[in-house]
Amino acid sequence: MEIGLISDEYTALAEKSVKYLAYDVDKEGNVTHGSLGTCVMQDYTKYNDIGIGYSYFTQGLAMMVLVYENSASKKVK
Repeated sequence: MEIGLISDEYTALAEKSVKYLAYDVDKEGNVTHGSLGTCVMQDYTKYNDIGIGYSYFTQGLAMMVLVYENSASKKVK
């Protein structure tokens, strides 16, 4: 959103997502409910069959979001 790749109309949804992400971080700092597969499926039933758990991919995405959120909140406006 900040660099213009995603419309500002999604700002509220993005902020809500960050709050939910924090609930899925365990005491060791692992995201516990990440997707174990790809989001590109033929229909929603196949998408819903993808498992959730720990994966390196979701750890990286979560880390990127949380670091960005932390740094963005400290910017001087």
